[in-house]
Amino acid sequence: MAGTLRLRGRSFPVEIPLEVVRETIGIAARGELALNQRDVGIEPPSVAGVVKVANRLRLAFDIRAKADARP
Repeated sequence: MAGTLRLRGRSFPVEIPLEVVRETIGIAARGELALNQRDVGIEPPSVAGVVKVANRLRLAFDIRAKADARP
């Protein structure tokens, strides 16, 4: 899937590999995106300058959808 990710007032083009599966009552889509926090304007937090959080961030999702049963 290709599109635009908008975070913290900034827009970034992204391509996310998806696995889409047809299920009995709908569809499921799974994927993940890895990015650097600094690239999207987020400074990785640290505690007292000693404990640092990695710059790399992984966003994973598992979405399920089904048709609306209403006429």
